[in-house]
Amino acid sequence: MAWATELDGRLHVIGGYGEGRVDRGYHHVYDLKTDRWYNAAALPRGANHVAVTSLEGRIYVFGGFLEQNRNPDHNAYVYDPGLNSWSPIAPLPRP
Repeated sequence: MAWATELDGRLHVIGGYGEGRVDRGYHHVYDLKTDRWYNAAALPRGANHVAVTSLEGRIYVFGGFLEQNRNPDHNAYVYDPGLNSWSPIAPLPRP
């Protein structure tokens, strides 16, 4: 499953399963003003069921699962839309 958040009038859909139920680093964006979908920088690792939120102009992704829900993940990342890039941040205390 992918998760989503809104930032500046755009819906960001992040992570999820791809073909063959393999975890993906998808990052699809829907722009409400132009009624258009586009791809943004992919999450640095494929994952599903990630927690996603936006705060002060950035998007944050926490945890999730790898290997089709067999392996919980403790990694966390922040997305800067101006740079269209992800950076790692302090990991969760536990997966």
